[in-house]
Amino acid sequence: EIGGLTALTASLRLEDNYLSKSLPSEVRELRNMAYNLRVSGMQLSGQLPTELGRLSRLSREVHFENNALTEQSAAHEDYYRDYGDAFPTELGQMTSLMTRVYFNANSFFGTIPTQLGNWASLESYLFLRENQLCDDMPSKFERLVNTTLKHSEVYENNSIGTPCILPSPVPTLLPSALPTLEPTALPT
Repeated sequence: EIGGLTALTASLRLEDNYLSKSLPSEVRELRNMAYNLRVSGMQLSGQLPTELGRLSRLSREVHFENNALTEQSAAHEDYYRDYGDAFPTELGQMTSLMTRVYFNANSFFGTIPTQLGNWASLESYLFLRENQLCDDMPSKFERLVNTTLKHSEVYENNSIGTPCILPSPVPTLLPSALPTLEPTALPT
C-alpha cells in the first residue's frame, strides 16, 4: 500500500505500468516526499484525491499525464450537474513546486481553481493541454502562466476563455409515452 511508504523522502515513480484504478487517498501519507511524484501513463481513472495537497514539500516535479483522470465534480454521465473545478483546490497548498507540473492528456473538465495561482515558485514547465478546461483563468494563475514560467501549455486543446458548456442529454422516449395508433380503413 502507498500509505505504508511514510519514510519515503525523495521520489515515487509509478509511470507506464498497468495500474488502472484510482489513486488511493493514502497518498497523503507521503508528506515527507520532497522531490518527485510521477504517476503517468497508467490508465488511472477517477478523480485526483484532495489529499495530494498535503504533499506540500514536493519541490521538483508532479507528473499525472496520460491517464483518464476526471474533474472533481460528479461523473460525466450526470448531464444535469453543475461544472466545477477541474482539479482539487487543495493542490494550491503545494507551494514548494519549482520545476514541472504535468496534468495533460486526461479528462479534466471545468475551471482552473484560483488556488493553483499559489504555485508562485513554479519556474519552468506547466502542462494542462489536452483536457476540457474552460471559462476564464483566475488572474493570479494567469500571471503565473504569462510571466513566470519558461514554458506552459495550457490553452492547447482546451477552451480557456469560453464558457463551460455541458453536453445536452439525449432525450429518451418511453414506449408508454408514445400515442396508441388505431388502424383505419383506407377509402376505396
